[in-house]
Amino acid sequence: MGDASDEEKKQSKRSKKEQSESSLSEGSSGSDTKGGSKDDKRSIRLKKNRQAAQNFRKRQKVYLQDLESKVSNLNAENAEHKAKAELLVSENHMIKEQLNYLRLFVSQVVGSSISANKESLSLLPNITATELHARLQAAVLDPSSLLHSLQSDQTKK
Repeated sequence: MGDASDEEKKQSKRSKKEQSESSLSEGSSGSDTKGGSKDDKRSIRLKKNRQAAQNFRKRQKVYLQDLESKVSNLNAENAEHKAKAELLVSENHMIKEQLNYLRLFVSQVVGSSISANKESLSLLPNITATELHARLQAAVLDPSSLLHSLQSDQTKK
């Protein structure tokens, strides 16, 4: 925003300087007949130098804008990756909690079944391996569902 007004001021200064140089070179142009005067050569060199400097500033401005754009894109991408990482960490934590719960549940079931006698084993429902597998899969999603289904089977007997 301030760059445009600064650029206009610089260009107006340049044009005034060029006009003053051209008026000086016009007054001394008749003194040297061989390929132009020293002042003419100097003014041409100065004009070329100014143009090269202006072109450089334009290229530099475009380059900096490109870098700023890349920085903003990379910052946005970084924020996305951080959000995904946080989500994965929370999911991982939840899965670990479920695994610990199921390990505890299985160890309790195995421990109680080893110490159980034949009478208590007869209280367990007669279910097929497929039914048991289905109930265990449901228990992974909702651990309390296995207990409820076993309790309901016991009450039916």
